[in-house]
Amino acid sequence: MIRTWMIAACVALSGCQPAAQRDSLYQVSLNDALLAGEYDGVKTIGDVRRHGDLGLGTFDRLDGEMIVLDGVVYQAKADGRVLVARDDQTTPFAAVAWFKPEFRVSIRQADTMESLGRQIDAALPGVNWFYALRIDGTFDRITIRSIPPQRPPYPPVTELAEQFVVWELRDVAGTLVGLRSPAYSKGINMPGHHWHFISDDRSAGGHVEALRLKDVEVQVDRLTRWIVDLPDDEGFARVNLSVDRSADLEKIKK
Repeated sequence: MIRTWMIAACVALSGCQPAAQRDSLYQVSLNDALLAGEYDGVKTIGDVRRHGDLGLGTFDRLDGEMIVLDGVVYQAKADGRVLVARDDQTTPFAAVAWFKPEFRVSIRQADTMESLGRQIDAALPGVNWFYALRIDGTFDRITIRSIPPQRPPYPPVTELAEQFVVWELRDVAGTLVGLRSPAYSKGINMPGHHWHFISDDRSAGGHVEALRLKDVEVQVDRLTRWIVDLPDDEGFARVNLSVDRSADLEKIKK
């Protein structure tokens, strides 16, 4: 079961609106809960799809990476397969929005994730909102990863690095799905840029670790409402959310 809370931090000019409204980021659970080892699915994929058509996340027991694109939820598994997720599958963490791009940012060249992020940030009207991002194109190089499903008792994310399966793709056509989260979302979401990738032929996908691209346009949708569904189960009740997990997050990013 899961209980919906309209978090005060969503601060919209006209107040928080239902998740299906435009300009809302809808999120399942908390990033820190995931970092602490809460991997059991708490929301169905069917429910997630009713709240947005673009986004990212993971699956029950961390079984692969989630890419939500044009209303379809893809599961990029550690064995290299990319599947269309069933509506009855579940997720412990996801973030989606109804994507309606408001403007575009031209990127002439970016050789690193950091460079891409800096160029996008420089073109934003401000960094205190969430932004849904999409980049379609052919990428010179992209490094992606996924992870196999875990078994209870679940280890914390920091102990999973050796299980990551990593691929490097070159001259691959596909789509980057991203979320740019503000600094104050720390602990609830992942501050900064978070990107997942899926190839045009749907043969490859995963969490993006590194990239090199040129001559692309970033479609940008500013999100002014933030809605979080908190799990209503025993695991969430007992997890210690008072710990600062910033170091754990940085370790996973690297």
